[in-house]
Amino acid sequence: MSHSGHSSLPSRLSSPSHTKRQSELTSSFRSGLSSHSGHSSLASSRLSKLAVPLHTSNVIEGQLKIKYSGGAGLTAGYCRISSVFITVEMLPSVQITNWDVLPAETPSQFYLVLDLTNMTNHEMELYYTETKCIYMEGKEPCRIPVPVDRCPLNKLSMLNGNGDIGELQKVCSEHIASLVDLRWQLLGTESTGKATLSGITLTQDMLDLVRMSPLQWGMFY
Repeated sequence: MSHSGHSSLPSRLSSPSHTKRQSELTSSFRSGLSSHSGHSSLASSRLSKLAVPLHTSNVIEGQLKIKYSGGAGLTAGYCRISSVFITVEMLPSVQITNWDVLPAETPSQFYLVLDLTNMTNHEMELYYTETKCIYMEGKEPCRIPVPVDRCPLNKLSMLNGNGDIGELQKVCSEHIASLVDLRWQLLGTESTGKATLSGITLTQDMLDLVRMSPLQWGMFY
């Protein structure tokens, strides 16, 4: 993946071609996924094994009632009522399909690698850090590396060392969801929104990268 900002993103991610555009942000790039080879195929296969969408469509059903009257009936207090049943399917504008965790250049951070798809028919601008954005065509997928601070020990201390993997995953998942800010805007419109990572699941290997190391250093005499 071509990435402006962190130049030494782990080589397991490939570098797709892209077209830069003018932006008020310090860096931006056009989305696109390229073929993977060598070590890059490893990241692709790891991501594909986690192909579980975080969000599905929501169906809302309702009844629209129309009451109307006129003429002599209105004067006499009569009216007619017509009912129409409506079903609305709500789909997310941004769909997260795959995710993985990779080491960052600094020990205090990791990369959350996300595969996303613009589910709309419009060109979209997706902001994934304060200074970086990506442009996506309608129905186009992309892959982005989001730098995230590792989960601090004070958040993990509440686990009391009981080794409950479910609680550990919950704490780390909530930590990621609280820090990752995915904001989108459909170009040429006033439509904006935010993609959420609530409910993301993590494997044991991912948890080892997400949480801070419990090692403590000291001087012995």
